[in-house]
Amino acid sequence: MCVNGSYSIQIDLFVGRNELIARAYDDLDQASPDSNMVAVNFPVSQFSGLNRVSLSSVFAKKGATPGQSLSWPIILSGGSGPYAITIDWGDGTQTDLISKEFPGTFDISHIYKSAGIYNILIRVTDKNGEVAFLQLVGVGNGEIADSQSAGSDTITKEVVKVLWWPAALLIPLIFIAFWLGRRHELFSLRRKFDRQ
Repeated sequence: MCVNGSYSIQIDLFVGRNELIARAYDDLDQASPDSNMVAVNFPVSQFSGLNRVSLSSVFAKKGATPGQSLSWPIILSGGSGPYAITIDWGDGTQTDLISKEFPGTFDISHIYKSAGIYNILIRVTDKNGEVAFLQLVGVGNGEIADSQSAGSDTITKEVVKVLWWPAALLIPLIFIAFWLGRRHELFSLRRKFDRQ
């Protein structure tokens, strides 16, 4: 979420070439143009014997109806087990803690109590203290209340009302003022010509 016109996000690099692109979304879920691509090469040979831990998912955004379980497959790779995994669901509930002995695919699940858009942050630490992060977007389907709080972010709904009656009243007055001004100008010109 933007704060004072800017935002930051933690990411983790994979071994090899990483192509990074930023794309922002507004309150109407409309995407901005993609930023310029930045290519970052992360060769494992620079770090002798490094087996980096990483998290990934096939889905970047998933949703479920409030009161129903939102299930999400997560892929854990690299590093050395056992692994400690924490999941912040972004709705102010207690952080989940999971322990995994081996890398592989596992499922996480959560039940949102109300509709909203939630930033999910998953953090994994292996036995050597190597850390990886994964940020996802969880959606509680449905209409968001006018001033509902979603975790630490407050969602507000702004209603814009267009007042058409002042415009309907002013348009005829503009034409009348123009006509009177033109008539006064012609009257003034005639008086000047009559005096000469």
